[in-house]
Amino acid sequence: MSGNQPEGQQEKYTFNYTLASVVVQVGCFTVILTLGAFAAGFYIDRLLGSSPWFTLILMIGSVPLNLILIYRAAKTNTSKMVVPPPNNSEKTPKKEEDFDTNE
Repeated sequence: MSGNQPEGQQEKYTFNYTLASVVVQVGCFTVILTLGAFAAGFYIDRLLGSSPWFTLILMIGSVPLNLILIYRAAKTNTSKMVVPPPNNSEKTPKKEEDFDTNE
């Protein structure tokens, strides 16, 4: 987006863009990896005549791999987020006499 947005809008845009990116990548990784494990297992089972065993092993084995890919996608995309500096419009106390000690 352009630089003429209010600061709050830019933060929301960055967060939403990152969230959408993670969701799309996770969805694609999960579907592709699961279908690939099923297809490979099915092919190996037909080739060796071992009915459902390789399909089951590869499908179960794809679960930890899916979790690792989800973690890496989330970590990569959130590390690209740029967090704007805090708004220092209020005066922050710097000296001891600036603190309110009447409480």
